[in-house]
Amino acid sequence: MSRLARLLLVAAAALAVLALAPAASAPAHADDAFYLRNVNRGGAADITVRFGRADDWPLVGDWNGNRTTTVGVRRGSRFLLRNVNRGGAADLDFHYGRASDTPVVGDWNGDGTQTVGVRRGDRYFIRNRNSGGPADLDFHFGRADDVPIVGDWNGDGVETVGVRRGDTFYLRNSNSGGPADLVFRFGRAADLPLVGDWNANGTGTVGVRRVPPPPPPPPTTEIVSTFTTPLQAGQARNINISRALELIDGDVIAPGARYSLDSAIGPRTAERGFVPNGFISGGDLISVTGGGVSQVAVTVLNAAWFAGIDIVRFQPHSIYFPRYPMCREATISRGTIDLVLRNDSPHPITIRTSSTATSATVSFESRPWARVRSFTNSPTNIVGGVGGAFSVSCGRTITYPNGTSTRETYSWRYSEGYPG
Repeated sequence: MSRLARLLLVAAAALAVLALAPAASAPAHADDAFYLRNVNRGGAADITVRFGRADDWPLVGDWNGNRTTTVGVRRGSRFLLRNVNRGGAADLDFHYGRASDTPVVGDWNGDGTQTVGVRRGDRYFIRNRNSGGPADLDFHFGRADDVPIVGDWNGDGVETVGVRRGDTFYLRNSNSGGPADLVFRFGRAADLPLVGDWNANGTGTVGVRRVPPPPPPPPTTEIVSTFTTPLQAGQARNINISRALELIDGDVIAPGARYSLDSAIGPRTAERGFVPNGFISGGDLISVTGGGVSQVAVTVLNAAWFAGIDIVRFQPHSIYFPRYPMCREATISRGTIDLVLRNDSPHPITIRTSSTATSATVSFESRPWARVRSFTNSPTNIVGGVGGAFSVSCGRTITYPNGTSTRETYSWRYSEGYPG
């Protein structure tokens, strides 16, 4: 294999990888180590070199013409090059170009030594010595957002520039501006371009590495609805409400799944942290362990209401309590009365809860889906004036992402509690 072929196999291929980033940001790598392989097959690294810093831009080239490709880095506008593949101080240390330039490496004059250059937009500044100073070659080629590559495209011993634009390669046989000498399509736009003398004939040709696209980021979630109901500080019922909120916090309703609040809270027993408190049974106020948990049902119902998901079943209280929204409220009783929801959105919903001495809050965390307009009509059929029986209706209009809408209406008659 010729000296040029050996250089192309290692240096040009690596250069093509490095040149993918069109701005000043160094390619991401985990540490400051180079892992080098002496044969083109899998296995452990033959050479491991620690040189530079983790955020430097890695480079490789035959910096002194001794037929060995060695490592280097670009740090800002500073190049630090090593003539042996082991750690230590840079053998060559100089500034060239600007920190925002993209570095390129090649044997620009065919003398057997690879030297640096930079690309600034569509303009190349090429240097024939590894030192600071003015550019020996200054020309425009390609477009600013092209991916630059370097290789000996015609086998004359001089490496020249090229670019990859989408899935099309544009190669130039001289380091000067002008039309491409070779134009062809190969691979896919998302592939990583490579250059090498793959058959040792002295000519650099292209290749690509096809890396699977990264998995999409997890869907961004946000609070799509939240509702707060008031508590009166110091009441025993607050213990039951806070405990029930703790038990459902973090519950996930999968797309298409039903959610029973009664089942989610579970038995209201002293062993599970509940205490005796008032509960309405047959119109009478009695004391039961877990009394007051219906306020959690009210709060969950309203979070679901404004999230736009399906409310399969709910039952308001028989007596109206002003702390709740009229009609749009619910009670539960272990094993007999339940609040049941169905997540008819395509996104999982996570229930988030919190409570203070004066409030209980339920939020639904998901991805925005439906838009909801809620309404409550004025009470009708009032019997007995203030504090008496009355009827009321409420509802919502749900608008879905495809533009269709659904209108729901619910009616309820309270046996007492008309607020006037």
